[in-house]
Amino acid sequence: FNEVSKRLINLELTPTIKLEAQASQILQFWSCLDIIELLVELSESDHFIQIRQLFEYPISKCPNVLIMGLCQIKPKTGGPLLDELYSQLLPLYVLNHANSIEILEALWKLNQNLMIEACLLYTSPSPRDRQKSRMPSSA
Repeated sequence: FNEVSKRLINLELTPTIKLEAQASQILQFWSCLDIIELLVELSESDHFIQIRQLFEYPISKCPNVLIMGLCQIKPKTGGPLLDELYSQLLPLYVLNHANSIEILEALWKLNQNLMIEACLLYTSPSPRDRQKSRMPSSA
């Protein structure tokens, strides 16, 4: 994997989040923009559920790496998966996550549209209950 040419996540905007050269193979896998982008694009196939399940590991073990990777890819397809992943990841950083400020500032610098859409999504009414906001009350 190390010998293959690949685009890696740019972590320059997040100085406290570093990928060590000796990082685990799993972390190296999820820090590869080409792989993240390919999985997102493949999610538009009949394998959405299986591809979505692949993202459970980085959501729980390395959400900083995953969200930074997601905001740096430009997939041609895969909008539904991206929406689902962002809707699960962004609330972590709106609430009191250890890296909230650093991650949100980096996301803003890398992809302002994403941040604007996220703010609109979380302040809009829930489709299930038009009286409630999607934003957690503790945010």
